[in-house]
Amino acid sequence: MVKGQATKPTAKRKTSVSAYGVTFNLHGYDVGMSKLSRKISKRDLTALLGTHGVSASARAPEISVLLVDDPNDYEKGGHWYTPDLLLGEGFALNYQTQTILYPRHAPRAMNMKNLGMQNPFARTIVFCVGLLAEFNGLESVAQKASKFQAPLYLHASSVLTPKGALVFCGECTFGKTTISTKLLKEFPLLEDDQVTILITPSSRKKATAPRVVSFGDSRKNAKALPVTSANLAGIFWLKKDPENAFERMDQAEAAALMLNPMVNWKYGPSIKHRLQLFKRLFEAVPCKRLAFKKESEPLVEFLKREGYI
Repeated sequence: MVKGQATKPTAKRKTSVSAYGVTFNLHGYDVGMSKLSRKISKRDLTALLGTHGVSASARAPEISVLLVDDPNDYEKGGHWYTPDLLLGEGFALNYQTQTILYPRHAPRAMNMKNLGMQNPFARTIVFCVGLLAEFNGLESVAQKASKFQAPLYLHASSVLTPKGALVFCGECTFGKTTISTKLLKEFPLLEDDQVTILITPSSRKKATAPRVVSFGDSRKNAKALPVTSANLAGIFWLKKDPENAFERMDQAEAAALMLNPMVNWKYGPSIKHRLQLFKRLFEAVPCKRLAFKKESEPLVEFLKREGYI
């Protein structure tokens, strides 16, 4: 997904951009974007402004996006190059200035489906906000406008039911895709590989319920979804079993299992910040181990009986 050496962040400084071409609000985060680039399509911009709204805040944006046309700017000696610049798949991120450099055309560091096709520009920004929360600390992004919520990304799939979003976690081959694309195919598919959940840090006394970010329904020919986030109705760790059942699961075990994918796993505070978000997540919505038989249609009826659908 990303490469680059994680180093201890220095004191944040404001981005050098003095004027923004567009300022918008994305899930409560004020984002300032430099003058439009020919590589940003009108569809990308319309999706941002139409779905989330133009920022009404008079203060400086919390996150900055620089639209870079010259790929050499990311290389050593380039205008935006720094030794600790995080080089992502399609973007670069400067932790110190909280600046996203977009787009980036470079060989993929890893072949993952984590950044899907629906709303890729908005998805990249939300993913980077999560990286900033993980690396610089939760308070660096958890502002009042966003109800003090910070994004937590998980290797998981998710569908949207009338009760809210259901999130299915597990290693590869555990059944995430089977459940979300085959067994629960009548519901909108929010994610098939990476889910982002907005969570209030534990330091805040008044917590907002966790919400799953929606970038749209990723099924082919699907109708546009009327929501940009949905309440988290259930989160499950999958286990293949002859019978459909819930099993007791220690929340510390759930956090340990979901700790990966970690981008900055060599940087201790990142692990601490990520675990803090897991703690608040499971305080609000406990993770359950879901035993199910693969290709089992009765799982749908089981989830209905348990009140999740």
